[in-house]
Amino acid sequence: MNNILNCITVGDIDGIGLELIFKIWNKNKKKTKTFFLLGDYSKINKKFNNYNYNYKLKKIKIPNEANNYFHRYLPVLHFKSISKIQNSLDSINKSFYFAKNKLVTSVITLPINKEKIISIDKTFVGHTEHYEKLDKTNSNMIFYHKDIIVSPLTTHIPINKVIKYINMKNLKIKINSLINSLTNDFNIKDPKIAISGLNPHAGEKSKIGIEEEKIITPVVKYFQKQNISISGPFPGDSIFLNFNRKKYDCILTMLHDQALIPFKLLNFDKGVNFTSGLSFIRTSPCHGTAYDLVGKNVASEKSLYNAILLANKIYKYKKNDKKISRAKFSN
Repeated sequence: MNNILNCITVGDIDGIGLELIFKIWNKNKKKTKTFFLLGDYSKINKKFNNYNYNYKLKKIKIPNEANNYFHRYLPVLHFKSISKIQNSLDSINKSFYFAKNKLVTSVITLPINKEKIISIDKTFVGHTEHYEKLDKTNSNMIFYHKDIIVSPLTTHIPINKVIKYINMKNLKIKINSLINSLTNDFNIKDPKIAISGLNPHAGEKSKIGIEEEKIITPVVKYFQKQNISISGPFPGDSIFLNFNRKKYDCILTMLHDQALIPFKLLNFDKGVNFTSGLSFIRTSPCHGTAYDLVGKNVASEKSLYNAILLANKIYKYKKNDKKISRAKFSN
C-alpha cells in the first residue's frame, strides 16, 4: 500500500473518542492523511449531530472508498452489531482483519470501557493483549512522546504476580524486542536504553531484594558485551529525572505503574500508546473514555492527534528503510 489509509476503531460510543476524532478531522485532516471510522454509522452519526461542524459523515462499504470522500466527508465504514458494547468489540476485531490483510496502513484505537467489553467477553484484558492474541505474536507496550519513550516489562497483571515475570529470559526477550522497535519503528540508530530496578533504591546491593543483583544486572552486562548501549538498574524514584530523559532514548521499567505514573505526569494530554511487535501498526491515545467530559468541548485531542501522526511516521519508516534488519540475540 503506497498511500496512507488508517482505520480508527469506534471505541466506546458513549466515551470521549468520537468527539475528539470529529474535532481532529475538522481542524487537521490534511496533516493526519486519510482515515476512516469503523463502526455503526447510525450510532456514530447520532453522536455527530450533537456538534455543530460544517461537514458531514459518509457511509462507505470498503476501506479504499475513504480516499474518494475524505476531502469532503469523514468516512465511516458501517457495520451493525447487536449492541453498542458488541460494536466496540467488533470494531477491534474487524480492524485486525483490515490490518492483517494490508487493507489499511495502521490501526488507531479510540478509548474503550474494558469492564463493558469483559461483560460480553470474559477473556478480554485490553487492546494490547487482544491484538496480541489475534495476531499470535508477542508485543510490547510502548509509550511515546518526543521527549521520552517508556516501556514496562509487565503490563496488565496484578502486582502480586509481577515477580513471576521478572526473570532473565523475559528481560532478554523484552530488550531484544525494544531494540528492534526503537530501530525499525522509531528510526533510532544504536538506541540508548536505561533500565529500572524493581525494589526501592534498586535493591541497595541486595539489602532490599535480590532481583537487581541476580537477574537485572547480569542481563544488562549480557547486552553490553554485544555493544548494546544499555545501563542500569537505576532506582525507580530517580530514573525519570530530566538528566536521564535527555541521556537515554528509552526507559524500560519492571512494572506498569512504574512507567505510566511518571509518563502521564509528564505527557498525559500529548503522549501516545504504541503496540510494537505486532505484524501491523497500532497506536492509541493515552487517556480513557472520560465520560464526564463528553459534550463539553473541553477535552484535549492532542494525544489522539499525536497517535495518528505517530502511526503515519512509523509507516513511512517501515516503508522507506528496507535495509534495517531485525536484531537477533540468543536467549
